[in-house]
Amino acid sequence: MIESYLTLMLYCANFVNAKLLSIDVISVIAGYAKIIYVLRKEYVKYVLQHYAVFVNHHYPLEAVFFAVA
Repeated sequence: MIESYLTLMLYCANFVNAKLLSIDVISVIAGYAKIIYVLRKEYVKYVLQHYAVFVNHHYPLEAVFFAVA
């Protein structure tokens, strides 16, 4: 969906003033980059939390060493 939207924006370059479009495309790409960055950060945090719970539950002694290291 993101790629198709950016493709559409770039396709519209033929019909829109180049300066206005370049600003729009940059802001759209920056907005999507920010969303992707936040989602990736949340995903990593989620995975790490669940990994810690899994390790704690199955390997409590190793979890202590993991936490200390």
